[in-house]
Amino acid sequence: MQELSQLENLSGIFPMIFLGVAAFLLNVVVTRLVGTQREQIAALKAFGYSNFTVALHYLQMIMVIVLAGIVIGVAAGAWLGHMLSEIYVEYLRLPFLNFTLEPLRIIQALLITVVAGLLGTLAAVRSAVRLKPAEAMRPEAPAVYRTSLIEELGLKRLLSAPTRMILRNLGHKPVKSLLSMLGIALAVAILMTGRFPEDSIDYTMYVHYVLSQRDDLAVGFDDVTSRPALTELQSLPGVEYGEPYRFVPARLRFEHRSYLTVIWGFEPGSTIKRLVDSELRVVKLPPEGIVLNEYLAKNILGMETGDLVTVEALEGRMPKEHHVLNG
Repeated sequence: MQELSQLENLSGIFPMIFLGVAAFLLNVVVTRLVGTQREQIAALKAFGYSNFTVALHYLQMIMVIVLAGIVIGVAAGAWLGHMLSEIYVEYLRLPFLNFTLEPLRIIQALLITVVAGLLGTLAAVRSAVRLKPAEAMRPEAPAVYRTSLIEELGLKRLLSAPTRMILRNLGHKPVKSLLSMLGIALAVAILMTGRFPEDSIDYTMYVHYVLSQRDDLAVGFDDVTSRPALTELQSLPGVEYGEPYRFVPARLRFEHRSYLTVIWGFEPGSTIKRLVDSELRVVKLPPEGIVLNEYLAKNILGMETGDLVTVEALEGRMPKEHHVLNG
């Protein structure tokens, strides 16, 4: 369920990033296309074509691109979805996990993608509609630049000529500059999210196998055994060092709340199996009492440091004991 919940969260983040980049690219392409077709737009308007007809032409072109992407995306998504469900069935040993493509999801994808495409090309289409025939027949007038805000504040002497040109160009078209920044930011976000799973797995393995569980081999017994078993294992060829540990299924009770968990017991001064906090510092275990993580102690059991918790062992004679919460 956690895996499926994670996929559901990613399915809401990744598409927004990709659609944002797609809208930015459409805006750049259509803007340049309108700029190169100024004379054609002027000729069409001179022959009596209305602004609505010109705008509809560009919007239809965008819709062809968007609809083609939707068709390919739905087909590829359904194929990848079936493959992913088969992977989960094999990996998690599930009896079955059927992938179903609901019509409502297709409609949602259609509407969101169409809106993203229209928003990405709205400014370019608007500039095409506002072109007047007489004006469009002439080359585009040179841009009028003004001094930037930084220059007006009296910092002109601190800026070089190329820097002032850059600032004036950004101030000339602030919306376009902002969209460019947004497109680059979304592109970087795609790279970051794509590399995040690999980095998170490497970090998890480092914390678990390098800092916390440092053993090369762990031996478990079906029943509780005595300490001489450790001596026998240490005498085997290739064994350099060993430490005993014990885990017991138990129910923790505090006031009216309870929680099923497993209690681990480590050797005093253990160096193989260690507890590590969120700052990657080794937690020194107290000689008595019980140590719980903050989420279990405060959020689930409602305990504070120093409270007495009742521990009911769920094996053997199932004894009950009271321990002080140390942290």
